[in-house]
Amino acid sequence: MNRITNIFSPPLPTAGWINIGLSFILLFLWFHTALDKFADLWTFEVNLGRQPLPEWSITPLTYAVPVVEMAIGILLFFPKTRRLGFLGSAVLMAIFTLYVALGLAKVLGHLPCSCSKII
Repeated sequence: MNRITNIFSPPLPTAGWINIGLSFILLFLWFHTALDKFADLWTFEVNLGRQPLPEWSITPLTYAVPVVEMAIGILLFFPKTRRLGFLGSAVLMAIFTLYVALGLAKVLGHLPCSCSKII
């Protein structure tokens, strides 16, 4: 019985639990958005084609965006790579925020996509 109660010791400090919680929330976000894109690559490619992007970049971005999202999710899973995963998450979130802001400001000429039904 003593062995079972010691499985979870020593307890993590609060900052450790927050770190783990945030990493798994972001992991879920990135896996969800990547899997949503992979589930219907054709629609994602068509939506990218409607954005003000160079024509040559559409096909590579169709595959690169969900791969990068999955890679960041994997980085967030492992404690040794979690810091890099948080950095990648911050970069992707900054790019996404800029993209949405430009869309809402009508700089892009239209509102952005639904972005995996997140917004």
